Amino acid sequence: MPFQRQHLATRIADRLNVVASQLKTRSRASFTDSNHTLEFLMVRFFNALFGWEMVNLNAGKANFPAADLGDRGRRIAIQITSEESSSKIAKTTNTAVEHRLDKQFDQLIIFFLLTVDWTTLGEYLDHVVRRGSAVNVASFVGATTVRVHVVDYDDRPPTAEEFVRMRALVRTAMEEGALGVGSSLI
Repeated sequence: MPFQRQHLATRIADRLNVVASQLKTRSRASFTDSNHTLEFLMVRFFNALFGWEMVNLNAGKANFPAADLGDRGRRIAIQITSEESSSKIAKTTNTAVEHRLDKQFDQLIIFFLLTVDWTTLGEYLDHVVRRGSAVNVASFVGATTVRVHVVDYDDRPPTAEEFVRMRALVRTAMEEGALGVGSSLI
């Protein structure tokens, strides 16, 4: 049932967004170390989600180089961060090379837990402009995204009123810069 799976993924993403927002707020107020909290939370999350056997690498050695979590059996390491910058990727990669992380792990995943402060394509493009981008950004509005926004995950055709709302969302996205509608059909 693809809609059920997507619904669960959306619920997980929504809850992670809440966690990221709470951690950012508490960290700014010096109530908690967001990275330490993320490591504790995400080791359980990845193990439950994928059946991995991740451990917190920082528990054995404070500030383990380039990774926070690791599954030595599967040779997967994960760097968890709430830092919102592309320099984090370069820094983590350089540290992994410098400390020969490849001797212990074949795969290094950098997991960014960030809050999302946009709900429309126009707001996202404004966000990209504010943050700066080294690449050109072009986007399509997803037909499924529009449908789920209006009809939710119901397995039925939209009503006439819902269809009008869906068309209005697409029109707005096109006015905000979308190149077209993506159907995800191959």
